[in-house]
Amino acid sequence: MSIPRHDPSVAVVPYFSFINRLVSQLIVIDDLNDALATISTFELPDFYGDVCGIYLADEKQELIQKAQCCSPRCKKLFSVNEITGSDTPLQVFEQKESVLKSANGAGEAKNSFLKALRMEVSVPILLGDRAVGVIYFACFEENFFQQEHLELAKTLALNIAAKLANSKTVERLRESVEQLQHAEQVQTALYEISSVTHAAKDLKELYRRLYQIVGGLIYTKNFYIALVDNEGQRITFPFFIDELDPIFEDQSFDFKQKEKTSLTGYLLSSREPLLILPNTLKETCEKRGIKHIGSAPYSWLGAPFFLNHLSGAVVVQSYDHNTSFTEKDKELLVYVASHVGDALERKTNEERLRHLALHDVLTSLPNRMLFYDRLKLALARHHRDKRHPVIIFFLDLDLFKNVNDQYGHLVGDELLKQIGLSIAECLRESDTLARFGGDEFAILLESLDREQALQIAERIINAVKKTFHIDDHKINTSTSIGIAFANDQTRHPDHMIGMADQAMYQAKSKGPGIYQIFGE
Repeated sequence: MSIPRHDPSVAVVPYFSFINRLVSQLIVIDDLNDALATISTFELPDFYGDVCGIYLADEKQELIQKAQCCSPRCKKLFSVNEITGSDTPLQVFEQKESVLKSANGAGEAKNSFLKALRMEVSVPILLGDRAVGVIYFACFEENFFQQEHLELAKTLALNIAAKLANSKTVERLRESVEQLQHAEQVQTALYEISSVTHAAKDLKELYRRLYQIVGGLIYTKNFYIALVDNEGQRITFPFFIDELDPIFEDQSFDFKQKEKTSLTGYLLSSREPLLILPNTLKETCEKRGIKHIGSAPYSWLGAPFFLNHLSGAVVVQSYDHNTSFTEKDKELLVYVASHVGDALERKTNEERLRHLALHDVLTSLPNRMLFYDRLKLALARHHRDKRHPVIIFFLDLDLFKNVNDQYGHLVGDELLKQIGLSIAECLRESDTLARFGGDEFAILLESLDREQALQIAERIINAVKKTFHIDDHKINTSTSIGIAFANDQTRHPDHMIGMADQAMYQAKSKGPGIYQIFGE
C-alpha cells in the first residue's frame, strides 16, 4: 500500500498546541469519560502521526480503549474497525515503561493497518507505581517520532493520571458541597478556577487570581498556598498573605523543625485536612507533636492536595476572635483545594510544555526557534539605534563525530552538556546561548564593542580546549567559531545566521580551534 508522506518539516510548537487541547479537555470537563469522548471527536494533525489512542484498565486489569483520534489520511485509508491490533499498548501497560520504537510493519501483521505501521510511541499512565492505562501514538512513516513526541505524551499521561486520582474524591466531596447553602456560589468559583487556569499568563498571575476566587467563598485575610519541592524535603510558599507574619517567595522550611513538625508539615505528612478550633491551638500541637511557627492564630484550617507530580496545601487562618472556621468550611476547602491543585498542575505542565517548545531537550539551552526570535528583536533594536551593536557567534565542535564513534553516543551527549555549561560560564547573563542541534551552538551578544566580543570568543575557545572527564574517559576537543557583526544590510535573522555560518566554515578550514570574522 502506498502511503502519502507528511510534510517533513516537523515543528515543536504545533505539538504543544495539540497536546494543550487534549489537556484542556481534562481540566474543563469534570467527568473523565465525557472528556475522553470529546477527545475522540478530534482530528489528529498530520504533524503528530496518524493515530492517537487512550486506554484505561478496567477492574479486571484489562485495557479498554476510551478515546481514539486519527489523521485525515488515516481516515481515508482505513475504517474505524481496521485501526486496531497493535500489541504495544498492552506491553507498555504490563512493563510500565515508555517506548519510542520502529514498528516495522508490526511483524506478523494481522491486518493492513498493522502492515502500514512504521513507528509507535507509547507511555504508561501511572498512579504511584501502579499502571492504570496507556497513551499510544502510531505513524506510517519511518524516523518520524522524536524525543519531543515522547515527552509530550508523558505530559498528557500525567494529566490523565491526575484526573483519575482525584475523580473519586472530587465526586464524594461534590455531594457534600451541594448540600451547602451557597452551592451555586461554589460552582461559580470552580468555573472561574477552570477559566483562569487558561487565561493566566503565568503561575504568579494564577496564584493571585486563585486567592481572589477562594476569597469569595471563605475568609482569606490570612491565606497561603504551600508546595512540596521535587525531593519531598522542603515546603515552599509561592503565595502568602498574612496580617502579622510576612514571608518572602524564596523562603522554605524543612518538613521537620528539629524534633517536631510544623502545622503545614503535619498537614502534608498526615495527608488529611486539619481544622483547629478557637483556643485549641496549644492543645492540638501538644497532642500531635506539632511545633507552631509564627503568630498564634485564633482558628486555623488547611486542606492538602496530592497529584502525580505536585503536592501541596491551601491554608487559611484567623487572628480575629469574631472569625473562626467550621466543619462545613473544612469540607468546602478540601473540595476547592483539589481544584486549586488541578489548576496549578495544569499551569505547571503548560509552562513545562512551553519550555520544551523553546529549549533543547538534551542541554535545556534555548533552541533555534527561541534564538531566532531573540535575534529578530535584537536586530530591530539595532536598526532603531546604531549604538546598540548585535554580534552572533556560530560554533561547531571539531571532530565531534570521532567522540561518538570512539566512546558512544551517551558519552557524546554528556560532552555536549558539559561544553554547554563551559561556554555559558564565558558569557553574561544577558547573552543567549542556544543549541542548534548536533554539535552546533549559537550565541547572541548585544551592547558589546568588537574588542569585547573577540575577548569572549577567545575565552570560549580556551574553555572548550580543556580536558573533559566523562565516566573514565578524558576527552579533548576544540571549537571553530564564525562571527558576524550586524550592519545596515543585516535586517533579517536568516541573513546574519548565514554570515556567521559561512565564517565558521572558513574557520574550520584554517583551524581547528580558531575564530573567523565574516568578510575578513
